[in-house]
Amino acid sequence: MSEFDWSCSESVIFHSHAAVAVYLNADGDLVIRQKQDEYEDEDSVVIIPRDMVPRLLNRIASAADLKQSQPKLVKK
Repeated sequence: MSEFDWSCSESVIFHSHAAVAVYLNADGDLVIRQKQDEYEDEDSVVIIPRDMVPRLLNRIASAADLKQSQPKLVKK
């Protein structure tokens, strides 16, 4: 089998992505965890305090340029 150049963007139609998990920890905070890749020693982890989750979600929606017709996310 011949060598293949994975950096050739015209041929590659789907790039692999590390698995991502989202869950609440024992303190009730939101945890976003990405599985380590072959070059890392451990998973990447971001912990968002529960009371900051609505702000994070609104910022993500804004950054993703979602339509204004979408209901604004609010804290329960």
